[in-house]
Amino acid sequence: MHIKRVSILVSLLAVTLYGCATGIIESRFGSPAQQSKPRGEGQSEPEKQVNVAEHSGIESVNGVMPEIISIKTATQTFCKRYAFSISDGRIYYKSQLSGVSPSRWKLLTGTGLPHSSDAGFIEPYRIVEISADDESLMAFSNEGKMYECNFEGGLGKAPFVWLDTFGWPDKMSLVQNDLVLGNRAWAIGTRGKDVLWFEDIFGNQHHYGTMGIKTIYFLTKNGQDIRYADTGLPQDFSHSILGPERGSFISRSLSASASTIFLINDTGEMYTRLADFDTLGNDPMFFKYAYTKEPFSYPGSDYRSNFTAWGLPSEDWKKESSILLTGKARISSYITILQTGQGNFARELRVAGVSSEGKTGYYFKNIADSAWSFKLSPLIISETAFLSAATTTAKGDRGKKRETAYEGAMWVNDERQRDLSFRVPDFPLSEGSCHLVITYRGEELKIKLFPVDIWTYMKRYNPGLDNTPKNIFVTLSFTAEQLAAISPEFFNLIEPLLLNRNLVLFSCRAEVTDAYFILDFDTGSDDRLSLLLTREGVPEVDIALLRKADVNEDKLVVRGLDPSLILTNTANLTVSSKSELERVIAANNEYRELVAQELKRYQAYHNVAGVSRFSYAAMDLLTTVTFLDQLNYPKFKTITRHGADIMATNAEVYRDMSDSRKWVYSKIIELVDIRISEYEKALKAFDSGKVKTSLDPDLRNTFTEYFSLVSLPSRVTGTAHDDGDRKATVLILKSSPLFPGLIYESGGRRTLIELKDSAKHILDREGETLAQKPFKVSVLFHPFTGSIGRKSVEDLAGITGKLEWDGHTLTLWRNTSLFSKALVFTGDVTATP
Repeated sequence: MHIKRVSILVSLLAVTLYGCATGIIESRFGSPAQQSKPRGEGQSEPEKQVNVAEHSGIESVNGVMPEIISIKTATQTFCKRYAFSISDGRIYYKSQLSGVSPSRWKLLTGTGLPHSSDAGFIEPYRIVEISADDESLMAFSNEGKMYECNFEGGLGKAPFVWLDTFGWPDKMSLVQNDLVLGNRAWAIGTRGKDVLWFEDIFGNQHHYGTMGIKTIYFLTKNGQDIRYADTGLPQDFSHSILGPERGSFISRSLSASASTIFLINDTGEMYTRLADFDTLGNDPMFFKYAYTKEPFSYPGSDYRSNFTAWGLPSEDWKKESSILLTGKARISSYITILQTGQGNFARELRVAGVSSEGKTGYYFKNIADSAWSFKLSPLIISETAFLSAATTTAKGDRGKKRETAYEGAMWVNDERQRDLSFRVPDFPLSEGSCHLVITYRGEELKIKLFPVDIWTYMKRYNPGLDNTPKNIFVTLSFTAEQLAAISPEFFNLIEPLLLNRNLVLFSCRAEVTDAYFILDFDTGSDDRLSLLLTREGVPEVDIALLRKADVNEDKLVVRGLDPSLILTNTANLTVSSKSELERVIAANNEYRELVAQELKRYQAYHNVAGVSRFSYAAMDLLTTVTFLDQLNYPKFKTITRHGADIMATNAEVYRDMSDSRKWVYSKIIELVDIRISEYEKALKAFDSGKVKTSLDPDLRNTFTEYFSLVSLPSRVTGTAHDDGDRKATVLILKSSPLFPGLIYESGGRRTLIELKDSAKHILDREGETLAQKPFKVSVLFHPFTGSIGRKSVEDLAGITGKLEWDGHTLTLWRNTSLFSKALVFTGDVTATP
């Protein structure tokens, strides 16, 4: 991403946007230099490693230390001037051009391993994978850490210098995680000065800028998902590209060059696409975008074309022509794409194989051509690499489309509108267009949605699929003919949604997970108009509750129930199990610290987002009053056009995530603290000389298990005394055993009832029956308004009270003053249907 294109703009951003943010993060978690240190002589390898598998000899498809490398693999690759090969964990290189040194293979940068005198640089033990494009080489160590070496200097960077940090705004290590480990293939694509320009879907050319973009693409182990990271994003694998055929195409291998991806499947079907963070439309703070064609001003060779509007949507996947196989001809999974000149179509595709005469080499063509040719080359192709099913007509297996369907309704402020129904049948959580279907009394209107990611400066894991939201800008597309075909009544109801929005850039914002889809429409007034859709249809719970329930499925939360943290046979512990007891206590303490650190991290993100939003607002005000926001040289006008929305979204997202996790994580810590305390009691018993002991028989690991100890029913129906004595219900979310509260429903309104220290109160009962001692606990009410707007737990908190349960009747009170209370609800379990 072109983060460094305009020095004045970057300097201003660095001061106003991220200066405060970095300080907050570093003060809590340490700077990159504080988090890492160089390895000394004889230092042992760390116990915890990613352990990326080394590739066997079949990756040496070009031969051992060959004269020329013509096909790229995970251990052999080439860029504009040099070829590279891994041998025994070290990188060798040589020139592929006559008259350019070195003419023979030698260790890259002297040792064949990344190294640097920079403080904090961590040198690898072995390099196991490499990829090159243009004038860059990227390598992964056996621990999954990425290193980068560039062979052309510029902008203060010397050539042949290793880097072990990546991304923006804070350069840190990029390490493979479970999203990309075991990938089928990965490759780097560099779109820079050699390819010079990018051509959008309208045929307009755009100069590469000043530094271009480097993108690393990963074909994940299922063959359907493509993850990517780039030089202008935080160091994670949270971004993905929708594969061909709506993600159903199962690829065998991947290659990339100059932001163009090349895929092949088991039967030899091939697709290509030019796609990176910028061309997908995700970077409106640094580029102008438009869904309608604007006049072409400059050719791509003119730097000023970098400032013209980039056409959207981005190009789709192109299915490449099949390779005609006759006689002994076969093709393999070894594929390569390489830059050959300027513009989108200066790419050559190569597929290693055997000619009709049975001679080895590779099939090749320009990406814009249809006919393939064959070139002889002394390749060594393993039998397992051949695509045995490949023919000119074969169609490979397909997986499920990577789409999610949602249904729901529209809200105007707090009121649900019941005349219309809405569904999105085909939303791709990676990227790509989808449809919004609106239904009214048998009539149906289907419009197109173009979503793009909203950039964030925080590291993410897998938004949309990891119980954190994916936030997107949305552009609507429909025709006048579509609107003319519906009834006047239907049109009047949907006019506020569609008025002046057709192909208007980013006129809506959305928040999406695999559970829900919220689409917000800016009405230009205080009224909030939103769609709330879920996978189950019209939601039965408020969005604030949906967010909290989602957090209960968070991987970190669920990890609290891992068997490694929980002792079994706790009624008969012997001193022989002391070491196991110590291990489990240590594991629980480690888990507790991890949850606490994550809680701090989200709070820090919340604080950073607020500071950054304030800082951006100050910059926006400055550029407005000085009329700098009208200038696009440098890009003040571009950055201020959508910057406020981006900063506001980041602030809201991290506030919501912080609030939800603060509530849920603190309750998980409550459970773990009880577990640790009980385990430590047993350990003290052994330390005091006992050879046998037992844990409290009422010790449990989830809130629903504790609620069961006092026979708290999953549903109680009764009377809402503070709501006209109408019928009301109290529910336990048994489907979420780690959800530490109850739901109170009355008159269509819902309230979350937080039970304060409920697990400890139940454990302290020491077997007393409800007849002997009713269960009493303090509560905190969090009323939901029915609105789908963003409201934090902190904003809703403050109403305290009491809950009492005697085995038959459940009673709720709310405190009205220091010494008085009012009855809220009474319900008899025997009267509950």
